Amino acid sequence: MDGITIFTILYIALSVYIYNVYASFIRHGICVKN
Repeated sequence: MDGITIFTILYIALSVYIYNVYASFIRHGICVKN
């Protein structure tokens, strides 16, 4: 794999991780709010 491929994989993995953390934070906020 070249640098661009590795960067793309890391970027996608990081995006998925941030999305999961953000979704969990939103659900937690909704639970606390309600």
